[in-house]
Amino acid sequence: MARWWERLGFGSREMKRYREDGPLERDWSAHEAEVRRDREQHVRQEAAVAGISDAEKLAQMRSDRDRLKARIAALEAIMADPEKGQNAILYFRLRAIWSMCHRDLQVLSRQFREKYISESWVAPPVNPGLQAAEAEAGELRKEIARLQYELHERERPFRKGEQGMLHAALIETERRLTEADVRLGNLRREMRLEVAAPQGGELSCNTRRAINTLLIALAQHFYLLYREDQIAEAALSAARKPVEEAYFGLAEECLRMEHKVRELIAAAGREEKRHEMVRRRAAYLHTRLRYADAASAIPVAESLSTLPTRVGAADEPLSSYGEMLPVNILTRDYWDLSRTLLP
Repeated sequence: MARWWERLGFGSREMKRYREDGPLERDWSAHEAEVRRDREQHVRQEAAVAGISDAEKLAQMRSDRDRLKARIAALEAIMADPEKGQNAILYFRLRAIWSMCHRDLQVLSRQFREKYISESWVAPPVNPGLQAAEAEAGELRKEIARLQYELHERERPFRKGEQGMLHAALIETERRLTEADVRLGNLRREMRLEVAAPQGGELSCNTRRAINTLLIALAQHFYLLYREDQIAEAALSAARKPVEEAYFGLAEECLRMEHKVRELIAAAGREEKRHEMVRRRAAYLHTRLRYADAASAIPVAESLSTLPTRVGAADEPLSSYGEMLPVNILTRDYWDLSRTLLP
C-alpha cells in the first residue's frame, strides 16, 4: 500500500529532505531553489505547448506547493495526536479496501467489454489489391537480386554494351520497386485502419445489461464481505471525505476496527468459488432488475432497494435466498460502481 505522503502526491525525495530538515517546522527555501532548478526547463516546454507564460506556470506551481505544504503540516499534526492519528491510520486502511474493490470492478468491466467486442468482430475480407502489390514487390526484389548478381558476381566477361544495359535495368527496377513499396505501404495502412475499427464494435443493449448485472452482483458481494462491524459503511465514509475529517471513534475503537479490517481482507484473499457465487447472484438479479426503457443498460435504482445476504446454491432455486438487507448498492454508489457500469 502506498505511503501516506505518496497518497498526497509527495515524492520520496521530497519526503527524505522533509524528514531531515525537521518534522513540523521546515525551511522551504532550499526546496524552492531545487524545484526551480530541476523544473524550469520542463515548465517552459509545458507552458509553450499550453500557451501559458513561464510566470503564470511558476505561480501555479508555487500555489500547488503551498497547498501541499499546508496539507503535510495538517497531516503531521493529526498523526502527532494519538486519537486523531489512529483515526487517520484506519482511514487509509479503509481507503485501501475501497480501492481494491473498485479496481476489481474496473478490471471485470474492461475484460468483459473486450471479450464481447472481440467475439463480435468480423475479419475484413481479403484485399486482392494488397496481395497483388505484395506479389509485384516480391518479383521486383528477385529481379534486383538477379541484376546485382549479373553485374558483380558472375564469372564470364561482359559483351559489348552489356554492362551499361544491366546498370540501366537495375536503376529502372529499383525505381519501380520504390513505387511498389509506396503503394504497398498505403494498402497496409488502410488494412490496419479496417482492423482497428472492427465491425460490431458497439455492444448491444442486452450485452451491456448482462455485463452491468455481473458488476452489480460483484459489488453486492464485496459489500457482504466487508459488512461485519460496519466496515463497508466506514469504507464508504472514508471514500467521501478527506482524512482531516475522518473520525471513527476513540483510539481503542479504531484499533479494534483495524484488527477487523485485517481479518476481513485476509478472509477475502482466501475466498473460494467467488466466481460461482457472483454468477448465481447475477442470475438472481437478472429476474428482478428493471429498466427505464428498452434502450437503457443501467437498471433503475428502485429495483436494487434490497440486497439478499445469500443466494441459493447451484442445486437450489433462485427463490432460495437469505435475509434481505435495505442496502441499495447503486444509489449509495459503493466502490464507485457507477464509474464502471456501461451506459
